[in-house]
Amino acid sequence: MKILALSDLHGYLPDIEPCEVLFICGDISPLDIQSNIPKMQVWLRNKFASWINNLPCNQVLMVAGNHDFIFQWLTEHPEEMDFYIGKPTKYKLGILDGQECNINSEEGPVYKVWGSPYCKIFYDWAFMVNDETL
Repeated sequence: MKILALSDLHGYLPDIEPCEVLFICGDISPLDIQSNIPKMQVWLRNKFASWINNLPCNQVLMVAGNHDFIFQWLTEHPEEMDFYIGKPTKYKLGILDGQECNINSEEGPVYKVWGSPYCKIFYDWAFMVNDETL
């Protein structure tokens, strides 16, 4: 099974090699619009979703990062997740928010992965929580 991992894209959406699974480990948001929720909504549904749909892989799993304020907003508005992520990416993209997910291999075994965007407070970024909450 070929697995690729990316992080800290900050709006750059590269071509990738064909693979079975792509992990995106946070910070997809372009820095110039990262905290502008309306602009990020448009970017997600259009540019990002188009990139996801055209990736040469079977599955994309993502954990949001500290620059991904749009995903913090989506955790507060879960009813919007399908509109901004599910439908535009044709359900190819899975967001891990403190949960596990199965990856099915063509060879048969199932791999379990777990992901969470939350981390210790070190600035005024997205997904920063205190030690007790962690």
